[in-house]
Amino acid sequence: MRFSVPDMICGHCTAAIEAAIMARDPSARILCDLNAQIVQVESVLDPSAVAAAIVAAGYGVTTI
Repeated sequence: MRFSVPDMICGHCTAAIEAAIMARDPSARILCDLNAQIVQVESVLDPSAVAAAIVAAGYGVTTI
């Protein structure tokens, strides 16, 4: 799954997003690309659940 997270601009942002997703799926694999503002996730969660976790962390998100 890939998500555009335009407000993700620093290491604190990536840590918050990773923590939010991992709280819902501890086995998730997450790759945050700050330059592209893209989060790539491998998880048992469906895309809407991952997006909801990112929103809960305080970030806008669009599935791509």
